[in-house]
Amino acid sequence: MDIERNFIIAIDTVNFTLYGDAMNNSDPGRSLHRLAGILVAIPILIWMSTGLLFHIKHRYVEAYEQLQTPAERSSWDLVTVNPAQLVRQEKLDADGPISLSRHPSGVMVYFAHSKGRPVAIDGASGKILPPASAETARQWAQAAVAQSPHAARYGAPLHHEQTAENSLTVFFSGGKQVSVNLLTGELAQQGALNKWIDLTYRIHYLQWTPWQAVNIAFVLFAALAVVALAVSGIWMAVKYFRA
Repeated sequence: MDIERNFIIAIDTVNFTLYGDAMNNSDPGRSLHRLAGILVAIPILIWMSTGLLFHIKHRYVEAYEQLQTPAERSSWDLVTVNPAQLVRQEKLDADGPISLSRHPSGVMVYFAHSKGRPVAIDGASGKILPPASAETARQWAQAAVAQSPHAARYGAPLHHEQTAENSLTVFFSGGKQVSVNLLTGELAQQGALNKWIDLTYRIHYLQWTPWQAVNIAFVLFAALAVVALAVSGIWMAVKYFRA
């Protein structure tokens, strides 16, 4: 009985030493430190966890790989039409951006704008190329996926749908989607992995809501809480060493 009683007394003494003084202490610095610690504990834990993910970068290469449409070989010497001719023929806007690149069909093509709309013009003949058909775009997407080192993650193509005027999206069994520009043949892919990584970035940077003003308020609040935690901690340390 004496051993049990002494044990209970010892536990009560420890509890009082650890908690009793803090519970009964009216020091505002201690109260502020405790409150700030509670407020920033979860955000800091989230920040550390997502930061670790950013450091490891698991499957980041797969998530953000740039698919390339295989193009037939062609020579720059085949370009016989210059942009000035196309502007004079009113096929191109004089004040718009112009680029010359290899089209997936193998033709050297000017990508520009005509009357404000995107166009692709054969650099050899000067003819405006029509947008690729849905079947051709699907073939481009399949060919690009086939040469990807992560092809197994895509799976087989299921169906496709036109998602914009000059854009077609091919849906794959692995959950990934490949968007094809029907004029340029450029590809962009996304899936659940991209969305998950993007979500971790938004969480890490306190972009927790769709409202920018609220997110900024979160950042300011978190910064003030951390400052309060540090200042109150220094304040208590100074008081302790002065005592």
